Amino acid sequence: MHERTWDAAFLNTLCTGGTTAMDLIAHAGAGLLGTGDLSIVAERDLYAARVAARVRIWTLEATMATMATMATMATMATMAAWADPG
Repeated sequence: MHERTWDAAFLNTLCTGGTTAMDLIAHAGAGLLGTGDLSIVAERDLYAARVAARVRIWTLEATMATMATMATMATMATMAAWADPG
C-alpha cells in the first residue's frame, strides 16, 4: 500500500470516475466526490486488484461512505490489468 502510481492510466481513471459510474465533472457538478476522494477510490481499486481482496475505505463522511465498499470481484478483475501492466 506504500506505493503511489500517478501515471496516465491512473489519471484517466481519476477523470472517468473509475468504479463510481460517474466522471469527475459529473461528481463536481452534483457536489459529490472531488478529486481527492476520487483518487482515494482509484487507489483503493488499484490496491484491491493487486492483493486480490475486497478493500473498504474507512470514512465518517456520508458521501464517501457510499463508495467505501464498491470494489467487487468484477472491479478487481478490471483493475488487475492496470495494476500489473507488464
